[in-house]
Amino acid sequence: MNYMNAILVSVGIIWQLVGSMVMAQNRSMGEEAIRPFSSRTTTITQRHLPESLSELLASSPDVIVATCEGELPARLSVRDDPRSDLVTDRLLRVDRVLKGKIAPKKQIVVQELGGIMHDGQRVTKQVINGQNPIQVRSKYLLFLRPLPDVTHDRFDGNRYSITAIWAGSFHLINGRIRLSDAVGQGLRELEALTEVEVLERVRIAASR
Repeated sequence: MNYMNAILVSVGIIWQLVGSMVMAQNRSMGEEAIRPFSSRTTTITQRHLPESLSELLASSPDVIVATCEGELPARLSVRDDPRSDLVTDRLLRVDRVLKGKIAPKKQIVVQELGGIMHDGQRVTKQVINGQNPIQVRSKYLLFLRPLPDVTHDRFDGNRYSITAIWAGSFHLINGRIRLSDAVGQGLRELEALTEVEVLERVRIAASR
């Protein structure tokens, strides 16, 4: 009888352990499921959108062809202000310089509005209407302006923004170019040209 009681006690202990593990797993999954998440879509109305390459060039101290090698975690544009926009730094390797003083082969950062930020407690996502964010492992023709922002990282002094927020980002893909959705019609017409033709136009215009 004592032997049988011992078996029953052991089985009871095992079932208690299994139940505790299941409850812990469910609790963990529940906490993950209810992690706070917020998403917002921002529409930006620019007072003036460049309508030609000459306008874009005139507003861009630097023009390069570069490949995106990665991105840094998104952050608040104004530190400790949760109402401020998110920004994401994309790491780019310079393949070719068409205008300006950025050195070829140098790695720079291009800061774009929007992104996804994880702060350990919540996930915040911001999407910018009309913008096609730079994608990792993709190549771009970029019209840039230097940013004076100091974030106390190794890219201070090598951080740039895209001219007219999105107008100066030309995605080079399969021998063609793709522009952001919200560019003006004058620039949109460039999508009818090949990558080689667009780069040659930019080279000639930048050398004048």
